[in-house]
Parts: sequence; structure tokens; C-alpha cells
Amino acid sequence: MAISRMNFRSEVLGKGTSINLFLPDSIENSGENNSKEFPVIYLLHGWSDDCNA
Repeated sequence: MAISRMNFRSEVLGKGTSINLFLPDSIENSGENNSKEFPVIYLLHGWSDDCNA
């Protein structure tokens, strides 16, 4: 499993924020043009916390 952190600016929040992505090992071997779908789960934290909460 690979874990990647991405930073971006949120226009809705009016500030920079981050997300942590957890990617299964099989996605690394799927190739760029593969249309395989993976299940997704979104874990949301509150306004005052960050992506490590």
C-alpha cells in the first residue's frame, strides 16, 4: 500500500489544505491507460483539524 500526501488550495475554505491518499499495491501495476476501477472511501474531518486528524 502506498500513502501519498497532496497539498492544494481550497477556494471554498479560502486556504491551503492537504489530503492523504491510500493507494492499493495493484494500482501501481495497473498502467497509465488501464480503466480498472477501485472502491473509494472518503474520511472527512472537521473545520479545525487537518488531514492527520
